[in-house]
Amino acid sequence: MPTSFTFRVLVVEDDPEFRSYMQKAMERIQKSVNFEIETQYAITKEDAIKFLKEKHYHLVSLDQRFPEKNGNEIVHDTGLTLLKDIAEKYPTSSRLLYTAYPKIPYANLAGALDSTPYFGKSTDESDHPDEQQLTVKSWANKVQELLEGFVLFTLPRMGRCLPYGMALHARRMAQEFENHEKFMVSAKDLWESCLHLIWAQTLAIVTRIPNSPQLGNTRGNLSEIEKELKKHLPHMAEAGWLDPWLPYLGTDHTGSRISAGQRFLEQSSKLWRLFRNDKAHTFSCDDWEKRRLETHEPLFHLLDALSHWTVHPLFTRPTFDPTLRHAVRKFMVQGESLPWKDKTMQAPPGLNRLDARDSTHLFTLWQAPGVGEFLLDLHPYIQLLTEGVNQTSWVLSHFQNGMNGGWKFRSLASGEFKTLPLTRSDQNCTGSA
Repeated sequence: MPTSFTFRVLVVEDDPEFRSYMQKAMERIQKSVNFEIETQYAITKEDAIKFLKEKHYHLVSLDQRFPEKNGNEIVHDTGLTLLKDIAEKYPTSSRLLYTAYPKIPYANLAGALDSTPYFGKSTDESDHPDEQQLTVKSWANKVQELLEGFVLFTLPRMGRCLPYGMALHARRMAQEFENHEKFMVSAKDLWESCLHLIWAQTLAIVTRIPNSPQLGNTRGNLSEIEKELKKHLPHMAEAGWLDPWLPYLGTDHTGSRISAGQRFLEQSSKLWRLFRNDKAHTFSCDDWEKRRLETHEPLFHLLDALSHWTVHPLFTRPTFDPTLRHAVRKFMVQGESLPWKDKTMQAPPGLNRLDARDSTHLFTLWQAPGVGEFLLDLHPYIQLLTEGVNQTSWVLSHFQNGMNGGWKFRSLASGEFKTLPLTRSDQNCTGSA
């Protein structure tokens, strides 16, 4: 029986005969799984890039040779260059590459392609004696293998790309995949961190949108955070400020802005919150396998949400590059240990200066109507604090008034609460929040 989760597959193949075989194979695969499979076909690199920007694809299947644009000649390594781009920009998308021509160019790029499976291609419908030669039937079998192994594919890559703490939970889930109890506990911790990150990022956006609803006091309660998010997200979506979330946390129909973020709250958070409450109070741990099966679909929605921060990572200390015009250097807050990678990106249009920021500020690239692409400062809703040898992200839960008041933060690494003093610049930044 189909569920609310949709597994998206992008197939880039310019051969109409082979593509026809693929369409029939995907129809057969759909009958063997209990969730919806959405398959998008592209015949040019230009179309494939367009589709990748519009939606999050869980699997991308690529031929090695296809045109750059409609009407162009076929280029022998178009698939290799596109795959290299996908491996860098969309690391949590599983990948498959094949060719009817010699595979020599792949050897020089294997590392950059993140060990993507690479096969020969045959139009035979019968089995081929060479396991490295894909027929239509064996291509379909390989797609189903990648589909079934998607969780184990994506978790280690999230362990490289998510902020510290969240990355650690993702790696633990991959290591504890066969241990239902440990897997579930790590998944619950990862969901809590994800919810707090969504909340903190929402606060940073709300303070920039005119006529936004007043921010409430959540007292650090996850259920209250969910209620606050449900209050703010529709207003933010109608104003067009949640478009970057649409391919990940939004509706399956990305043209509808209103449900950006709601899919995650309804399809993922509800069951994880119930699991968290049951575990704390009345939950019997006798049947972990049954509980894991119940949260299988919410897990996929959680992984979809987390994919947003692998594509739009958090970074700190942005500075203009001293040698490259219109470029900004930044430290990517990724992985479970230091040092973080120093990367260069194109400066957003209209960015003429960078205010002096200390190392506690976190940023992400965002897009908004009438603003375009800009640096979204998440401070003080998220701060970077040093604990021992590790750099830890802290996420705002609520503001505490009184003599000893301050922002109440929850660690993305340990889940612990701490109260931090609110500086004058923080007060100016947050206003009535």
